[in-house]
Amino acid sequence: MKETPGISAALLRIVLIAMVITIVAVLAWLAWQWQALAPMVQSTLRVLVFGVPIALVISGSYVGLMVAWRRYGDPKMIEADKVIALTQAQRQQFPAGLQSLSFHDSSRPLPPAALTREVETAPELPPPSVPTFRQLLDAGTIGAGQPLCLGYDASGQAIRGSWNDLYSCGVGGMTGSGKSWLIAFLAGQSAAAGARIILIDPHAGDAESLANRLAGLAPSFVCDVASTPGEIESALQLAASKLENRRNGRGGNWPLLLICDEWTSLLRGKLEGLLTATALDIAEQGRKFGVFAILAAQAWQVAAAGEVRDRLASHYVLRTRGSQFRYQTGLMGAAPADTLTLAAGQAYMLSVRGELQKVQIPLMTADDIARLGALIDRPAAAVGQPFGFTPAHRPVITAEATGKSTGSQVEVTQPLTSSAAVTAKMISPEAARVAGLFTAGKSLSEIVLELRGVKSSEGGRRYQSALKEVEQLLREGMHQ
Repeated sequence: MKETPGISAALLRIVLIAMVITIVAVLAWLAWQWQALAPMVQSTLRVLVFGVPIALVISGSYVGLMVAWRRYGDPKMIEADKVIALTQAQRQQFPAGLQSLSFHDSSRPLPPAALTREVETAPELPPPSVPTFRQLLDAGTIGAGQPLCLGYDASGQAIRGSWNDLYSCGVGGMTGSGKSWLIAFLAGQSAAAGARIILIDPHAGDAESLANRLAGLAPSFVCDVASTPGEIESALQLAASKLENRRNGRGGNWPLLLICDEWTSLLRGKLEGLLTATALDIAEQGRKFGVFAILAAQAWQVAAAGEVRDRLASHYVLRTRGSQFRYQTGLMGAAPADTLTLAAGQAYMLSVRGELQKVQIPLMTADDIARLGALIDRPAAAVGQPFGFTPAHRPVITAEATGKSTGSQVEVTQPLTSSAAVTAKMISPEAARVAGLFTAGKSLSEIVLELRGVKSSEGGRRYQSALKEVEQLLREGMHQ
């Protein structure tokens, strides 16, 4: 037989009444017998009767408030944050931390909207509208007194300026994408206008090396190409000393380019500290004194490269993967969709103003670089030749001897002839550095201490041996 709801409610009332009577009876008995209870029992009963209920009430109130806040307060705050973020995103045209449009910090992302427009609307550059380097030479737009061409935009118009529009720059891209071509384009124009070059290439001597590509510019080299660790160290110290001399009011005012190929690969070796320090010094202060750096690498995903990358004011990114594009430029948004399909000589240029622009580099051949030799000698005499600079005889280079044009980029099939290599040979980076220190006013003993770490006060055979080495380097650097 089932119980009816009325009977269940009556039983519940009886139980509750019984519990209340029991509690009242227990409390009455405790009040009657309170004085007879032990003090410890009295204290325990006080806690149970008063402390526990009060604690339960307080904790229950806190839990109730938290439940009410999560149910009603949190959604309102989240909704308000989303409204604020959406409003800012619709109205903001530049990054929130941007304070000036005259300086580009590559560690900050470009506005997502601007980068998206670049990806969607960047047209393919029509190659016929871009003149070749030979045509530029014939037109007289390259040489002393001429502006630096940074490339050609999508409409076929030249982007002209100077090294103050690049400062020090990074060049990145896969093998065969045109890195050497781009560097030769910038360095060739600069050399024809009177600039000097310190070239570091660990693969010098290889037919495909940057040193072989730039051999025609040998008259503008401050010293011989640095390829071994010792030569690279001396070349870096030479560049640092040139910058230091100019900071102290000594030295010429001609532009000096430090060009370093395989930059990130060298960072994995023992010269990491010197490479980073020299690159940072030039990137941060070089432009004030006419000293600039071009750092080239296939991949920039090296931990030690990050600090230097953020100090470089401009970048050229040729054919590469999107992840490499983002890492080299420091841009956090999506990379342009065609970075992996760029033709040889096409690149994205990130300017000192933070503008991302697709550019085309004019076609260059080995004959074009050889022709620059005739232009280099005349401006060099006009600006004055510094010690440690030896104009070599202009090597005769032909397209048949050195390579062939593929219609986009020169493909060198064999190294330069031995005669060309001999004429391009000048002085070692260390000899050029000794000559520079000597002309800066340092004595032989001071140079011995700086280069060999031997004090003149020590005397003896060790000092005499070091002194003879320095004297020989000085004779080589002064061409005596």
